[in-house]
This record gives sequence, C-alpha cells and structure tokens, in this order.
Amino acid sequence: MTIELDIFSGRPNPVWTLSPEESVALTEMLMNLPTSQAPAAEGGLGYRGFLLSNPERVAGLSARIRVYRGMVTIEEDGTPRSYLDTQGVERMLIRQASQRGYGAVWKDLLPPENGRF
Repeated sequence: MTIELDIFSGRPNPVWTLSPEESVALTEMLMNLPTSQAPAAEGGLGYRGFLLSNPERVAGLSARIRVYRGMVTIEEDGTPRSYLDTQGVERMLIRQASQRGYGAVWKDLLPPENGRF
C-alpha cells in the first residue's frame, strides 16, 4: 500500500510505501467508520489530503481511498462513498509524512490535538 501526500501542483507529490505493520494498522483504522451523507470536501491549490493506493486490495479495501479534512472517501465502481474519520486516519498520515521528512509542509495545517478537520 502506498500513500501520496496530495499537496503540490506542477511537481511530484511525496509518496511512500507502508510497511506491513503500518498497512495492518491503517486497515484497522479504516474498518467500521461511520458513513456520512455530506459530500467529500474538495481541495483547491495546496493541501488536498492523502491518496491511498491499494492495487492489491489488501484486506478487501478499495484500490483508491482519499483522506481529507476529516473525511475518508472510498470509490468503488466509480461511486464515491464518504465516511467520517473518527479514528484519526488523517492525523496518523500527517505524523507519518512528518516522520518521513515532510514536516515543514504541516506548519499551518495540523489542527490542535482536540481539533478536527
């Protein structure tokens, strides 16, 4: 499973591959999220969330998942379904990005610990 930090326009976005342990942890976080009737937020320039690429469909998850502003959007057969990020998936991905050297990007993006996107 790979993660893409969707942040740049006109140059490649940061991408990293999850370890097997990280993939298991992420999969567990994505299970049983509550559905949302609200449409997924759309980004403009700058930060547009994280794209999870799962071509092997690990744990039966979709091949493509977007995590952005407190929502998880899973697309199956061209139909997006939105879920509330009640498990802190986005916050965990932000921490991973920082640990991989992309921390300077987050200065103004990370909400307070009790905050929500």
